[in-house]
Amino acid sequence: MLKLYEEIGKVLGPEEIGMKILPGVIPMLISGQFTKGEFKDMMSSVHRLLDQIENYRMPSLPADGAAVANTQANPFGESNSGES
Repeated sequence: MLKLYEEIGKVLGPEEIGMKILPGVIPMLISGQFTKGEFKDMMSSVHRLLDQIENYRMPSLPADGAAVANTQANPFGESNSGES
């Protein structure tokens, strides 16, 4: 089934992988009943999905030490300005 998710991720792109596919798959890693082999296969699929996100994001990120504009929303709902 994860092979299907991987193929869907290739078609839909990294946004869908991060926002829809992985949030449904990751909880299964914790609570699912797997053999060691099944768990390893599942982890490999998750790694491949994460690789797709990494390959998408890395080219657009600034180099280490470069100034980053503070325009993106924090995914945890906290202020990016350091204020409480």
